[in-house]
Amino acid sequence: MKYYISDLHFGHKNIIAFDGHNGAKGFDSVEERTKYIVNNWNSVVDKGDDVYILGDVSWTGAVATISILERLEGHKHLILGNHDNKLNSSVLAHFKSVQDYKRIKDGEYYVNLSHYPLFAYEDQFRGGIHLYGHVHNTRQGKLYQETCNRVNIETNFEIPMVCINVGCMLDYMDYTPRILDYLLENGGFNE
Repeated sequence: MKYYISDLHFGHKNIIAFDGHNGAKGFDSVEERTKYIVNNWNSVVDKGDDVYILGDVSWTGAVATISILERLEGHKHLILGNHDNKLNSSVLAHFKSVQDYKRIKDGEYYVNLSHYPLFAYEDQFRGGIHLYGHVHNTRQGKLYQETCNRVNIETNFEIPMVCINVGCMLDYMDYTPRILDYLLENGGFNE
């Protein structure tokens, strides 16, 4: 199975308030948030599964980050985000792959993975899907999703935009990696 999630921000104390201010689940500490993510992750991901993390993995040191990554099931793939530039080689070694952008096949779909929301992406006109993060549950994120949906409606899907935010803090993500079918049903994309 393939799973997707973004913006884990392990060890980032300020992200609790930032995401909470924008409607996400509240946590009392980074430790509570980390434990919640690890438990949710391991409740759905098995040892042989692939999990694509679309950027912004951790704000804590290498030893703490590695400790968390080692507790997470599955083969982890990292699509680099704007806050991943401080990850050192010992952390990056815990990922099966590390890239800025990746296009994969998941079932019948080509899936374009980027930390950033894109307005145009590969296979867009051939049933391609774009998964992204970065914008959390902010006004910017809502406007981007509304724009994607509006392009679909205004063009009667002649310019298809199947774009889904996989930020962990979103209600439908609940700090849990999700499979593509789940995202297509629950991820804010309107067909």
